[in-house]
Amino acid sequence: MTQNKAKEFRVRVVAQGGAAYATNLDTGEEVFINAALASADELRVGDYIRAICVPNEKSEDVQWYARVIEVIE
Repeated sequence: MTQNKAKEFRVRVVAQGGAAYATNLDTGEEVFINAALASADELRVGDYIRAICVPNEKSEDVQWYARVIEVIE
């Protein structure tokens, strides 16, 4: 069973369709944030977020998939 992990990221891209990508500045790991989550929190490039993540099995380049996010800065 895969455990969810809380990690902090900085939003680097918010796509036209609403999905977003963010980077952990310490490790360089990437997270995908679906459009529903990104829109609900009105994410903008440069926002710092805390995300509950699971491994992203759809991409080798983006290690994490966000299940829950919280803007922290």
